[in-house]
Amino acid sequence: MTKKGLSVILVFLIFSYIFTALSYKFIPSSDSMSGILEAADIANGNITLKGWYLSTVTFYFTDLVWFALAIKLFGYSEWITYVIPGLMAGSLFASCYALGTISGYKKAWALLLFLAFPGAAVSYMLSVAIIHVPTYTYIVVSYILIDFYCRRRNRLYLFLSSIIASLTIFSDDITIYLFFLPIALSCFIANENAKDKFVIFSSLVFSYFLFKLILHFTNSADFFYLPGVGSPTFVSYDKLTFNISLLFKGLLILFNADFFSKIISSPEGIFSSLKFTSLVIFFILLISSLIKIRKFSLVDAALLIASLIMIPAYALSDKPVDEGTTRYLIPVIIFGSIFLCRNA
Repeated sequence: MTKKGLSVILVFLIFSYIFTALSYKFIPSSDSMSGILEAADIANGNITLKGWYLSTVTFYFTDLVWFALAIKLFGYSEWITYVIPGLMAGSLFASCYALGTISGYKKAWALLLFLAFPGAAVSYMLSVAIIHVPTYTYIVVSYILIDFYCRRRNRLYLFLSSIIASLTIFSDDITIYLFFLPIALSCFIANENAKDKFVIFSSLVFSYFLFKLILHFTNSADFFYLPGVGSPTFVSYDKLTFNISLLFKGLLILFNADFFSKIISSPEGIFSSLKFTSLVIFFILLISSLIKIRKFSLVDAALLIASLIMIPAYALSDKPVDEGTTRYLIPVIIFGSIFLCRNA
């Protein structure tokens, strides 16, 4: 095995241990426990989840199948609620590390500074079950496969990426914003071979077609019922300032940079001020890169778009409700860190 392969495994083991330990410190949400009950039913033979009335997304291929596999192998035990999310978080960090250091290790500081030392909020959002973490891992793996195609011109990588992306978007529709839109836009603006951009865009269309095919196939009484959510709606003008305020507060929380009301000379005040400085540097680097986006490779351009797209999407949508909904901003840190690791 190569040094890179060994280092990826080491990152997986270290962060799996850390986030499994953190997982035991948090009480699972009702959504998490509902998902685990669904997984238990899958393990007991109800593969189609017939009779289940789900919520907004299925998490079927991203989360449920892994919990179901663990339950099938080891039985329905309490430790599954904590260990599996820890392994999922470890997988996310390992895949981010693999993509971020694909050209070398010298710039891995970006992953360490912005992603590897999360605050309490991010620790919770990455440690509990059924909360988008495997979705992000699948998306990062899809980016890795596209990057491999761009380097080696082997279309098998694109085929695998298309399969993974179709299963991911079926399981969690946030994939549209973090993979499909960034890749599609990058096919038109990135500094990449025209033929490669056409082939990648075609694979994206193929992936979306597969998703629609799966959706059509599962739209029957023999499968779960998914009411989903209504069509995306712009925020009302009266609520716009609330959204912007929650966006700013959410970023402070996610970066562990909320220095407001803290004593300046206290360790907590100094630490949060330093984290706020890292937040400012983070966005300066991303926004300055946006100006020269046409100079980046297709994957780098897509990562840059994925790192910033949730900010206007969050501010201008009707979804922000409370601090809990700032979990939709986690991709800003994930994809921004990977981009900076590759380009800063």
